[in-house]
Amino acid sequence: MKTMFLLLSLAVSGVGLFAQSADRPLPAFTLSDASGRSVSSAELATGGRSVVVFVKPGCRPCEQLLGGIARIADGGSVPRLTVIVESSPDAAAAYVRGLPQPLATVPWLADASAEGWHALELKGLPVVVGIEGPQIAWTHIGAPERRLLEPLMRTWAGVPGGGR
Repeated sequence: MKTMFLLLSLAVSGVGLFAQSADRPLPAFTLSDASGRSVSSAELATGGRSVVVFVKPGCRPCEQLLGGIARIADGGSVPRLTVIVESSPDAAAAYVRGLPQPLATVPWLADASAEGWHALELKGLPVVVGIEGPQIAWTHIGAPERRLLEPLMRTWAGVPGGGR
């Protein structure tokens, strides 16, 4: 119920909630980890709820989004969050090293050929994707204001201090 209220609030507020069909399957695509190993999109769907954030180096709204996530992380790691960087694994590693300290332990993957971005039919950056099991529950394009980002992370991803 809280999730429906949150999504309705985002939509009514005029924030960039990109309404793709809810509960569509996570498509197959391949990313790379820090070592260059191929990682299937199925590995993002490890059960339960998670948030995947698509960003790109040099993208100011991407940096704002990640800064906002870091501020609400309560000084610890953000559970069930994966950052996907549209760049080579080496460039992604350098980008991730520059993230705010609360995100230092967040898993990240590189999307060197934008395969994930295209498979998900995304329309801009940054993009926040809510995944539940093997399904995409919702997609948000852009960096939501803090008043919306914080409840989104706390409610959906289970950041400490929030319910589900």
